[in-house]
Amino acid sequence: MSQSSGIIGLIPARSGSKGVPDKNIKDLAGYPLLAWSIAMCHMLKIKAVVSSDSVEYGCIATQYDADFLRRPDELATDASTDYDYVKHFLDNYDTELVLLLRPSTPLRERAIVQSALRQDLRFFDSMRSMHGVEPVEKYFRSESGLFAEPVSENPDLPRQQYTPCYHPNGYVDIVKADVVRNGSVYGKNIMLFSTPNVGEIDEEADFEYVTWRLLRYGSTVYEYLKETYPIRTF
Repeated sequence: MSQSSGIIGLIPARSGSKGVPDKNIKDLAGYPLLAWSIAMCHMLKIKAVVSSDSVEYGCIATQYDADFLRRPDELATDASTDYDYVKHFLDNYDTELVLLLRPSTPLRERAIVQSALRQDLRFFDSMRSMHGVEPVEKYFRSESGLFAEPVSENPDLPRQQYTPCYHPNGYVDIVKADVVRNGSVYGKNIMLFSTPNVGEIDEEADFEYVTWRLLRYGSTVYEYLKETYPIRTF
């Protein structure tokens, strides 16, 4: 177990993505996706650890100055949960807080992550970043894929009359080690940390959107990567 630390950045990067094969190392503007999360840790001067079942992914992670934690194959299946890999991480690293930075949300900004780190979590079990979405009462469901059934009795009311809803987006999550050791990743009392919707990659169309957004708006992480790690081919 490593020396105790107040916070460590954990980048989950299993190799078995179905929507976008090898998503976590897919190239975005010359850099594998996991490098963008590693770079954010470096920009914050926080130790970065990549948890992966793939030695190839681990080798890439070390080239960007992150630790590689080899994740057992049984903790990297489609059925594996966040708890599985976070608990495994905490079995190997001693820290009070875990900064979860998923590779699938590469276009973070340092100022926003820094703001998350400044929040007072004393009365919360964890923090999850989210962005606002359509109220759930406006949605429909269908068991057959043919007949649509409204989720609520009044789906046509103005959205302002419903309770605001939010979608977790992987921008920045903060987990307490003590909560994980008690059997849960996020616990019951979760702080909502609102962030911009910068795109979360689950399928190829999402990747195209993120690429467009990078070209349109730029990224301080991208500037850091270009300055620190000249574009290379692996």
